[in-house]
Amino acid sequence: TSEYKSGYGAVAEAMKKNKGGTRTNNLYWKGDGETKVIRLLDDEIITIGMHEFIEGNDGETHDFVCAAQLADPRPCIICETMTKKKYKSEEREPAKPVFRTIGLALLREEKADGTIVDVLHEDAVEVEVDGEKVSAHDVPVVGIIKQGQKNFWNHFNGFYGRYKTTMDRDYVVTRQGKDKDTSYSIIPADFDENLGVLKNGPKSKELLE
Repeated sequence: TSEYKSGYGAVAEAMKKNKGGTRTNNLYWKGDGETKVIRLLDDEIITIGMHEFIEGNDGETHDFVCAAQLADPRPCIICETMTKKKYKSEEREPAKPVFRTIGLALLREEKADGTIVDVLHEDAVEVEVDGEKVSAHDVPVVGIIKQGQKNFWNHFNGFYGRYKTTMDRDYVVTRQGKDKDTSYSIIPADFDENLGVLKNGPKSKELLE
């Protein structure tokens, strides 16, 4: 099994809706002017074709990775048989995959004194320690960021080119605009020497498995 496929498999598992324990949720910027502070956990981000806003049996829309895009491709039932509503229209069109980039991040927040700290789950969550699931407190919120390359990840491509990593500082990310007319203002915080340990830390697939 290739690393690419195993990395995707881990992300797919994390994106499934799980009614028990805890799960890794997507991190969204929902409206014009919304700001989040994030710290990326891995430079090995994943780019793959995804089917977005596909109606599920629960009546809600979900995102799925296109099966034809896997390292070991297979027929994709979504490509072959499903349709979705056009943007701002009741008409339907074939459900074609769109290439998105996915990364893991910690959700952070800036305090009044300027310090930046982890956002923690309000209640105890179920985590795995030495192969056993236990209830833990003070667990940081980890989320999946799924965004386009041009208006979001291209910023981080520039930061990576300059700093040789995107994991050594926090980023203040603000959404500008709405619907498809959306861009992101991304401001890097100062270098944090305490984050250097992440360069030798777990990779995305390990965190999500």
